Amino acid sequence: MSVNVLLVTNNARIVGHVSTSRFIEGTAQDVFVAARDLVHQGWRLLTHPLYGNFRPLQQPFRSVLLQKPSLFPAPVDMDSLKLLEEALAFHALPKKTSVADAGFASNTLEDLAFLDMELMKESLLRDRLWIP
Repeated sequence: MSVNVLLVTNNARIVGHVSTSRFIEGTAQDVFVAARDLVHQGWRLLTHPLYGNFRPLQQPFRSVLLQKPSLFPAPVDMDSLKLLEEALAFHALPKKTSVADAGFASNTLEDLAFLDMELMKESLLRDRLWIP
């Protein structure tokens, strides 16, 4: 298990399968803001925040994998910051992006949570964070 890697997510379904995670009660934008805050502290992205090619209203769940810096204070990784700022701008267009406001049926939300989990699974396996 790597303690230098953290999953930031608003998908409760994935949290039980990950050894190190931070659950965000909120929207994809809230996940990106939390990840951006970590990047400002020296963390860097290990996964692209806009994986899966989904529009904001098509996928209310988002997960971002970050790596902790080895030394503090660490410089801001400008590539990570740019990707998160672009993700925030993309998700800022429609305002109705929360899981509760999206209007999905409960079985559709379950499917979308599963899809988010499956898209992140390979990265989580790579960093030995996945718990079956």
